[in-house]
Amino acid sequence: MAAVDQSAVRLKDRLIRHSRRILTARRNEISGFQERLYWRWAQPLDLLELCTYLAFQIGKEFNKHFRTVAAETQDYKFEALARLQAAAVRVADEIQTLLLAGFASGAHARWRTLHEIAVVASFIGKESDEVAERYLYHEFVKAFEDAQEYQKHAEALGEAPFTTEEFNKIRADFEHVLRRFSPNFAKPYGWAIPALEARDNQLKGQAIGFKHLQNAVDIEHWTPYYRMASHAIHPSTKFTRSPLGTRHSMYLLLPGRSNVDLVEAG
Repeated sequence: MAAVDQSAVRLKDRLIRHSRRILTARRNEISGFQERLYWRWAQPLDLLELCTYLAFQIGKEFNKHFRTVAAETQDYKFEALARLQAAAVRVADEIQTLLLAGFASGAHARWRTLHEIAVVASFIGKESDEVAERYLYHEFVKAFEDAQEYQKHAEALGEAPFTTEEFNKIRADFEHVLRRFSPNFAKPYGWAIPALEARDNQLKGQAIGFKHLQNAVDIEHWTPYYRMASHAIHPSTKFTRSPLGTRHSMYLLLPGRSNVDLVEAG
């Protein structure tokens, strides 16, 4: 063990001593790879970037012209959809960046997030302003759940826990929205439960999940693609054996970038 420890120290010292040369060579290699990838995929990548640019500009102008009136009238649907649209543009930009870098699997994982944003936005857009209001106030449910977990593990993380006053404030906000909307509001997708049950009486008493929102906006046919993208998030054997970037007919370890399989995420 002593020899291993000494070797580790020598390796660390050598890496640090030659770090500039090592990293310069690595970055030059990556730059060359990304240039070749771009010229191979230039047309679709440019079109994707133009779509993201257009979405950004539309959101910017819409928000600029209508936010004042929406704030005056407490238009919850405007607020919810404006936030979701901004998040969608940001995630689409992340996908673009990952594709340009050669990380198709990472881009696919972000595509799953983009799909979830689209489903939630579509659902809120079709429902009443009350559903949008519930969606926005569900933030306090998530904040309390997060605070409980943080408080439990803060010491082990080497972080300062919430003070009693801070934690009680988060709890008070949580209890307030439960009194306002009902105890079911604390459940996953609690903000959507009444609207979903109004659509389908058979859902009463059932655990509500993302699939129910997806079905409600009539895009459940995207489920196979959603499942495919989920493999890029969870370390299942499917993900470790055949991530995007390896081609479907090849089973190899992929520890870095690849210039293939950009289609699925793009």
